[in-house]
Amino acid sequence: MAYLISTRQKKLLELLSRESVITGDVLASLLFVTSRTVRSEVATINAVLGCTLICSSGRGYSIDPQYFHLLKEARVYADKKTLHMQLAWKIFSNRCSNKAAELADEYCVNVSTIHQILHAIREELSLYQLQLVKKDSFYSVEGSEFARRIFLNTMILQDAHNGSFDIQAFDSLFEQIRLIQLRSALLEILFEHDLKPEQVNLDSLTLNVAIAFDRLLKNQPVNFLFLQLPFLPQSAEYRSAQAFARYFCSQYHMEVSEQDIRYFYLLVFGQTKHPYENLLDDTFISTVDTILKQTFQKFNLVCPYEPILESLAYHIYFLVIRCRVGNATYNSLIDNLKNQSPFIYDVAVNLADLIRRHFSVIVSDPEIGYLALVLGGMLEQDSLPGRKLNTVIVCGTHHSIGLKIQERLARHFSGDLNLLGTIAALPHNVADSQHILFLSCLSEPVPYSNVLTIGSILSDRDLRHVESYIAGYRQQAAKKQLHTLISEFFDERLFFHNLTFSDKYEALRFLTGKITACGYAPETFAEEVLQRERISSTCFMGAFALPHALTFCASHSALCILSSDTAFHWDEHQIKFVCLLVLAEKDREHFQPLYQHLVDILCNAQSLSAITAAPDPASFTAQIELLF
Repeated sequence: MAYLISTRQKKLLELLSRESVITGDVLASLLFVTSRTVRSEVATINAVLGCTLICSSGRGYSIDPQYFHLLKEARVYADKKTLHMQLAWKIFSNRCSNKAAELADEYCVNVSTIHQILHAIREELSLYQLQLVKKDSFYSVEGSEFARRIFLNTMILQDAHNGSFDIQAFDSLFEQIRLIQLRSALLEILFEHDLKPEQVNLDSLTLNVAIAFDRLLKNQPVNFLFLQLPFLPQSAEYRSAQAFARYFCSQYHMEVSEQDIRYFYLLVFGQTKHPYENLLDDTFISTVDTILKQTFQKFNLVCPYEPILESLAYHIYFLVIRCRVGNATYNSLIDNLKNQSPFIYDVAVNLADLIRRHFSVIVSDPEIGYLALVLGGMLEQDSLPGRKLNTVIVCGTHHSIGLKIQERLARHFSGDLNLLGTIAALPHNVADSQHILFLSCLSEPVPYSNVLTIGSILSDRDLRHVESYIAGYRQQAAKKQLHTLISEFFDERLFFHNLTFSDKYEALRFLTGKITACGYAPETFAEEVLQRERISSTCFMGAFALPHALTFCASHSALCILSSDTAFHWDEHQIKFVCLLVLAEKDREHFQPLYQHLVDILCNAQSLSAITAAPDPASFTAQIELLF
């Protein structure tokens, strides 16, 4: 496994690995720091590796030979994402200096990087109604204990499930807890109570329990009421929670309150998702019904979900439990869902926002991805905004053959073709009917692109030709529609190139301010956009961003463009292009095609590069013309 340390700490280890013993003064001189800083770095390295790798004696510092093999596992954290998490954890431990210069020196980065990360942490904390404040010479977080716990759980667990996951990599965050040992103990307890491991995300559960244990060891109990949350004392989940408490007592010789036992219980219960009888009341199911109706109505979607309403209510019920204890369900399909089905993902974002308002929970990105999976399975293609391709079968006098062809087409293309019926011959105005597909059984050749010749017995080859035509037609229609919308919504006053911002929030405040100044949207538009961004990042593929408001609150629709020759920060990514979507209520039907088509085009690296390179409005519109 890898242990993450700073550049200076790595240099210190390299110096010690060359000599048997080095004094603190010599190390301080070689590292250009004080002897006090050397002592601090030695303590930090030993804590990160979970052993006394560096020994101290009257002669100086040396590496314990039995741990020499760990040197190759110590790696420098150079990315801002890792530094972001380390700083946030240190802030919550009440041992983070509030002097940027000291932090920059400690982590071997420049002061501006520290300021950027602290600003991002402040923005994240505000979503949880927490504040970053200076207290004496350290940073401190003010707000409810519940909100603090949820923030920590969400931060660590989201990071834990990005990329290749190694639970041991998080050992350095816990002074008295070894995660592999804890995971083994929890697995044994689950087996004892007939809870199968596949029912529970064991790594997420282990990290959650470790965070809870760490808080208890620091004498920081839960201290919040579990309003509207289940409590089933005879359940396997509750008996497991009691066993978790007994394990904690045996390991650390400290008592666990009933409140904390219930917290352990909810950690397990939210993941096992047992639909116990009479768990849901009519009020909860009615609330779920209301928020689903509001979500689908907002996007003009038709979804007959009533037969599975109770099942959906259970899904949201356990989601609420997981959110209240910070124990999110993770899946590896989030980025794929976001890139391939951005409209469905945005419907899930809006549903998550309604869940937040009704149940006072913060729905994390992984849970939004899970909601998108559920919605994607519910929403048929033909329920989404957009029309099917009108299709006519030309069959001469063989009406019965035409009907059989129509039946087979209906089975294969129910979501793609609107079958208008059969006719004997092609109409005289075929050239003027480009939005109608004519499938002709007649033998004479026809020089029109919207006429396909098919056999009287519809073959698999014919079906492939129809499928190919549909794909090409939709692609061209989408490009034409997107070109029309961009041309209609583009305003030269809202094009900005090569501006510098410290982070995405500063960029969004600038762009929304310009939108408001030009009279496109009210003052509330800025907060609507920021709120949408806080729920889930609008960055795609780490390459571009398409921010927008939660509602269609603009008086007029517009596109606000920000591009740059050099990359700028958006979350942990470096991007060069932002398109802020500003949509009025009257244009709500354009949101899905505009959003989807923009994602499709910008996901193409060549198209994105060409658009981003445009230095002025005229060049931008010229590039758009070339693309279409």
